[in-house]
Amino acid sequence: MNKSLICVLLLSFCLFNVSKSFSNFVTDSWITIVISGTENAPKAVSLHSAALNPINNTMIVFGGKDSSYTPTNNLTIYDLLQDSWLPKNSNANHTALNLAGSVPSARYGHVALTTSDNKMFIFGGRNQSTIFNDIYKYNMITDNWELITVTGKIPKGRWGHSGVLYSINNCFYFFGGSDSLSREGPFLTDIIKFDFERNEWIEMVTTEETQLFAPKVGLFLHTSILTLTNQMIVFGGKYKNGTTSSVSNSIYIFDAENENWINATLNTTSSTPDSRYGHTAVLTPLGTMLVFAGNDSTSNAVSSVWRYNIAYSTWEFVSSIGSGGPDARSGHTSITTLFNTMITFGGQSSATKYLNDLYKYNIINSVLRSSSDGTTLVVLLSLVGAMIIGLCFALDYITEKNEIARLERLEKDAIAKNNELELERIKKERKDKQLQPLFEKF
Repeated sequence: MNKSLICVLLLSFCLFNVSKSFSNFVTDSWITIVISGTENAPKAVSLHSAALNPINNTMIVFGGKDSSYTPTNNLTIYDLLQDSWLPKNSNANHTALNLAGSVPSARYGHVALTTSDNKMFIFGGRNQSTIFNDIYKYNMITDNWELITVTGKIPKGRWGHSGVLYSINNCFYFFGGSDSLSREGPFLTDIIKFDFERNEWIEMVTTEETQLFAPKVGLFLHTSILTLTNQMIVFGGKYKNGTTSSVSNSIYIFDAENENWINATLNTTSSTPDSRYGHTAVLTPLGTMLVFAGNDSTSNAVSSVWRYNIAYSTWEFVSSIGSGGPDARSGHTSITTLFNTMITFGGQSSATKYLNDLYKYNIINSVLRSSSDGTTLVVLLSLVGAMIIGLCFALDYITEKNEIARLERLEKDAIAKNNELELERIKKERKDKQLQPLFEKF
């Protein structure tokens, strides 16, 4: 077989196995990262918000409460490429963070949603004495806050609710939450709509048909995601069961296009996740929903990861690999990044232990999660390439030695037999077959 073909095949085989090993190492795993700028990290908080700024690959953390239940309105930025908390009052370009305009009051239990024109909207939340129904807009390019002057029927203030962006109609849908300062309810059952282009609350028309599969109880500290088919999936949360509070593990689906609740019956072959509230849920690029942590029905924090297959209506427990995964927690945030990873920040592991740690979870194989990963892969491929080149030179050298030995044996036989014609032919062949340098020959 031609040596160049052998080398190409060897190189392809080795690169495939290296890339396969690199991929398997990070599949469904918590990734060990070295974070810089930890002195700039937010203080330990729970029930804050986090949003992705896709323009400069940063995560924006806003608000939350500490262990003394004191709310904050701090805004902190994390650089996803450099795995670094940016200095206080600095933006992603490491220039001054000019928080001009009407900065939201300190709050927690609010919802933050981003739009394609690089705006982040904050709705609702609470402090020690007030439940908010205001909406603020943060310009992620100019670092400017704006209190939105809204029209339409303004909804009740709420906290512990959920929300999704429905970009086709330039609107947000918010569901559930609580309009009471008590964590024990009552909880809200309504779904409300806000047009962020016209800054208008849109009153939704509900009928018995549209509400047929709606939650029959209000949900609090649940999650919502919007699927690729524009369906809002609501999972988990606290609810009132008579006079006592219970915890849900049910799925509810709201069709944003037709504005009605649809059947969300699980596949009979599906596993069932534990009931939980205060968890997080993200939509993955594979069209699945990834649920992490939260409090169980006994109000103890858990650290399990579950995956919901939207197409097949099935749950799967994810046995995450990798060391250094996060502790059990609730009230944390999770976002997905452009590198197909999930970033989890903060929360609380108990009533008194609040957290400001950050973890990265890989969702899909073969992904460069940061600039350091690209460097690692380049180094690995360079080493493999050098090994293959060395193998090719070794093959070339061995072949040359074997050919010289063969011709020397033939030459001795010709001399012994006094065969001048054969001797001339062998000498000519030796001259013709003098091996050239490897890459010149190729």
